[in-house]
Amino acid sequence: MKEVKIVALCDLTEEIAGAFPRRLLGEAGKRTPIYAGSKRMYAGTKLDAVVIATPHTTHFELGMEALDQGCHVLMEKPMVTCADTPTRWPPR
Repeated sequence: MKEVKIVALCDLTEEIAGAFPRRLLGEAGKRTPIYAGSKRMYAGTKLDAVVIATPHTTHFELGMEALDQGCHVLMEKPMVTCADTPTRWPPR
């Protein structure tokens, strides 16, 4: 999509995150900044939106972090994994 630009990739390690652009983005992937950890990514890159495709137990925490950074969030299901976790996003 021409309207979408991947400006950063993040995972637990740079090695894991780096496998994606090398495999799927070709030359463009070589220029994409790679971060080990979301805090480093938010500190190093201005993002409009994030895609959260992580183990489901991390969805709520990472989603809230992205919202706190002012990002739009696209997340795989489920948003929460237990009944005592809020099922509605707190107002921002």
